[in-house]
Amino acid sequence: VEGLAAYSEVLLQREVVRVEHGAEGVRVLTKGGGDGLLADAVLLTVPLGVLKAGAVKFAPPLPS
Repeated sequence: VEGLAAYSEVLLQREVVRVEHGAEGVRVLTKGGGDGLLADAVLLTVPLGVLKAGAVKFAPPLPS
């Protein structure tokens, strides 16, 4: 992770509410974050319970 962080912006303690991905890249929307963050790729780490609860929405949806 440290190697990736040297070339990337690492944001911590952001409450992610929606992740949208498509041909233009990935947009991550955070609670109170305005238009969100646009990137080529995203590494998002959340507890399994958060995923199961549907606290983060994905567009298009993740496969089951």
